[in-house]
Amino acid sequence: MYEISCDMCMDLIPLVKDGVASQDSMAAVEGHIAGCDRCRALFDDAPLPEGDEMAGMNRAIKRVKTVSTICLWVLLLAGILLCELVMQGSSLFFLMVAGSIWWLGWHALRKDAGVIKRLVSIVMMVLLVAFTLWTFNEIYGNPITKNTAKEAVQEYLEAVYPGKDLYIESVSHNMSAGSYEADIAGKDGGFYVSWRDGKILYDTFGES
Repeated sequence: MYEISCDMCMDLIPLVKDGVASQDSMAAVEGHIAGCDRCRALFDDAPLPEGDEMAGMNRAIKRVKTVSTICLWVLLLAGILLCELVMQGSSLFFLMVAGSIWWLGWHALRKDAGVIKRLVSIVMMVLLVAFTLWTFNEIYGNPITKNTAKEAVQEYLEAVYPGKDLYIESVSHNMSAGSYEADIAGKDGGFYVSWRDGKILYDTFGES
């Protein structure tokens, strides 16, 4: 049987555990761990033998993982609070998505994760982030387009209502119409101006 070093064995262990290693690699790993307590412990995810030079490193890595996990939870909770403040209680969907992204990222970064599991986790995480951004854009609108709408409405007010003391209080996205609604305020009362695709659709000035 071909003898392999501990370093080579550690490189092959994730492939063997994922079931993607060749028969020769599996046999080489099995033969090596049969006579190596250190690699057997790594294969079984068991504590390393006392006095092993990597035992201290593993303890340090575990401490780093613990601190990292705590930091991730703090960031997740901070994100939840931010969602609640910004989205006014409508953040359940985004909370679930944030939790899923965190879970996938944790699996992707795990040291004992196999190549396939890591790749699948990364791909799913990227797709989930892209889907979340698309959903956010559909619900709340594109910040760049929203700013464009605000500038267009401001020009419209100056051209159609010169001399009137009007100002834009806010601009919101109308998901069903795909337009942006500007809330206009002034001395004579408030009204709305709707904008979409570079055009003013309507305004409600003078309507009761």
